[in-house]
Amino acid sequence: MIDWLVRAPFAHRGLFGPDTGPENSLPAFAAAVQHGFGIECDVQLLADGSVVVFHDRDTLRLTGRPGVMADVRATDLAALFLGDSREHPPLLPDVLALVAGKVPLYVELKTDGRPAAPLVRRVLACLAGYTGPCCLASFDPRALAWVARLDSLRIRCLIATNFAGEAMPGWKRFVYRNLLHAGLARPHCIAYDARALPCLAVTVARRIGLPVLVWTVRTREDRKKALRLGDNIVFEGWIPPSPDNT
Repeated sequence: MIDWLVRAPFAHRGLFGPDTGPENSLPAFAAAVQHGFGIECDVQLLADGSVVVFHDRDTLRLTGRPGVMADVRATDLAALFLGDSREHPPLLPDVLALVAGKVPLYVELKTDGRPAAPLVRRVLACLAGYTGPCCLASFDPRALAWVARLDSLRIRCLIATNFAGEAMPGWKRFVYRNLLHAGLARPHCIAYDARALPCLAVTVARRIGLPVLVWTVRTREDRKKALRLGDNIVFEGWIPPSPDNT
């Protein structure tokens, strides 16, 4: 068991809200650090190879401006504001400097069907010299395979769900839902959708010693179920117990 993965809940996209800043923003991450929560965040590549912390492929929902984040350059971020705030989408090095190892990081690699290697290489370059607890996570087993190839000691987390309603071939849905692609990803832990539990593959993963993070837990009642079926939670919209918030 990797102790730091299960020590404190992970705040989904930071501890964001009306009083703490937008999702995946520096103030939301600072709030998570203040409360002692781990931080889940999303990263993707910009057009110039920089790594931005941003969830969506498109910019419209989060910034109000139409576009595709992959077409944006780091110098363009100053013109993008998250929601109604004056916060810009941060670059990964800025997030690493803020967190500075104070709490664990769970960094989701967003490939969106694009080649995984360029993103993995750039993220690992950003993490060079960072000594805080950090895992790299993805739905894409290719991304984790690249992590294993380039930095075999880096903790890898395979994210999955039942993919209900997703536009994907039935065989792929079956493979991904049942973690049959784990051989490619070679994960140290699993992150599984709370809505898709219980799941036999997750039960087996726990029995062979892989920690299971359950996402995204939005109520105290859901936390109880999640911690019966998994080892830790990724939460949003409420404040669960943490080492600094018992």
